[in-house]
Amino acid sequence: MNPPPKPDVLVEGLLHRGTKAILAGGSKSFKTWTLIDLALQISVGGNWWGFKCRPAKVLFCNFEIQDGFFTERLEAIKAARGIVGPTPNLHVWNLRGYATDISELEAAIKAQASEHDYFAMIMDPIYKCLGERDENSNGQIAEMLNALERIAVQLNTMILFGHHYAKGNASGKYAIDRMSGAGAWARDPDTIITMTPHEEEDAFVVDMILRNMAPQEPFVVRRAHPIMVRDDDADTEKLREPGKRQGYSLQEVLATFPKQKDGTTSGEWQAVAEDVLGISNGTFHNKKKQLLRKQMVFVSESPGPQKGKYFLSARG
Repeated sequence: MNPPPKPDVLVEGLLHRGTKAILAGGSKSFKTWTLIDLALQISVGGNWWGFKCRPAKVLFCNFEIQDGFFTERLEAIKAARGIVGPTPNLHVWNLRGYATDISELEAAIKAQASEHDYFAMIMDPIYKCLGERDENSNGQIAEMLNALERIAVQLNTMILFGHHYAKGNASGKYAIDRMSGAGAWARDPDTIITMTPHEEEDAFVVDMILRNMAPQEPFVVRRAHPIMVRDDDADTEKLREPGKRQGYSLQEVLATFPKQKDGTTSGEWQAVAEDVLGISNGTFHNKKKQLLRKQMVFVSESPGPQKGKYFLSARG
């Protein structure tokens, strides 16, 4: 007897067609930007955080962002990814102001998808589909997730939705326990992706809990507006600690610049910045890159002892 076929892979090592997945993170952790980027990468068969995507049709159900701002985000991400022209495989359904209980939306979603063979649907944010349900009730959340499962199975599409972390510091919890609400949020999806703040500014540790795929090691992504970029050299153990300062302005970092007439090395500057601000290695180098882009400092290319040294520019 032949075994039943496995569902089509959408994102290698991560997502199958016909399954359910959740992306969870804290408030303002760029979840919607990340989901738009993933939808775009699937639609064109691109690469998302090192995972190869199969080109396929995607429906993005946008429950929160106003139409104009959503389009602006999408175009910014396309430009950052070097994608020119229309993306016919990506369909956006703007539903801000129309979000309601998933029981009422289920039929409308199926009708919307009836003329398209969507391999993936992204619903963001999922709390907009709760209706009168309590996100802390296992029974009520299981009922809602069952509705999503019906959509996934009957349309043979992957359902991915965005969810938020519980209030407070999440770094002391296991990745699977960081989501807000009932335990069903973590038990039900086939794929769980969490984004937890790293100790460095605008960086997040990504954990993946996979039911049907081989385990993936945690990794770090950094904000390179408007997308997140994977950084395999960052330490995934350095989660943000409560009460520890994270943000440093460019002017604060610039103020630590050593004022030697013959310039300074990157190491000398970093040592002063670390002593004065307590800034981490990764954050310092990110700020240094920004200061170089803004031409507030420059690196000498002149032959001789000053080559490779940093100097303040007129703007600095």
